[in-house]
Amino acid sequence: MRVELLDSIRTTRPQVHCITNPVTINYVANMTMGLGAAFVGSDAPEEAADIASKSKALMLNIGMPNDSMANSMIVAGRKANELGMPVVFDPDGAGSSYFRREIVNEILNNISVTCIRGTAEDLAALMDWQLEPNTVLSFDDLQVIADKYQTTVVMTGREDLIVHRASQARIMNDIPFMRRMAGNGAALCAVIAAFLAVGDITDPFDAVVTAVAAFDVAGQRSEQKYASVGSASFAYGIIDEISEITADVLSKEAKLQIR
Repeated sequence: MRVELLDSIRTTRPQVHCITNPVTINYVANMTMGLGAAFVGSDAPEEAADIASKSKALMLNIGMPNDSMANSMIVAGRKANELGMPVVFDPDGAGSSYFRREIVNEILNNISVTCIRGTAEDLAALMDWQLEPNTVLSFDDLQVIADKYQTTVVMTGREDLIVHRASQARIMNDIPFMRRMAGNGAALCAVIAAFLAVGDITDPFDAVVTAVAAFDVAGQRSEQKYASVGSASFAYGIIDEISEITADVLSKEAKLQIR
């Protein structure tokens, strides 16, 4: 991990351009700003390139896809690629419909993405793999996806697995309460984008691992405080925790294995 990236985000306040869905945008915005980065949300094709050119990272989530949003993602993504800017992609529900899968293919065929984050089901859909219920992918499976798209792959679940080239990480801060609310995948993607904005895009593994660990530690600390209260308190508790998390807390509380 590179815990010093926390201070870099708070000092430089990199702008993260997020194209996400209306279900998650408020949560994503508050998580991004709580971390210390600057947030801009726009899905208008007419301004996608302009907004991207003023940003330091781009986050794309296809949670409620339509043709206009897909066009905006491709326009912004191409500009990000042109500028050497990190792009984080969330193929949310990629296997839910043919339409959604076609949008995912179009995005990945037109944009070089720095990181793909998804559930086991989302990631399996990228490869047209069929998963049995309640099963997950292995490191070897994730390596196949990472090699195909030349990217870092994050699979979130009870354990979060991260693969980049020959590097692998497992984060074991399980937060059961997260499975009772929407938006955590998109929010995590924005956090990853913020860390990549101040990290090394040519070798993004450490920045991605640090981002996922920070989000998980914040979630675990919120669950300890608010699980008995309810989902809303838990969600805003994650924002509180990520806004105050320190490098020392992250180093001590992240349950991390790297190989």
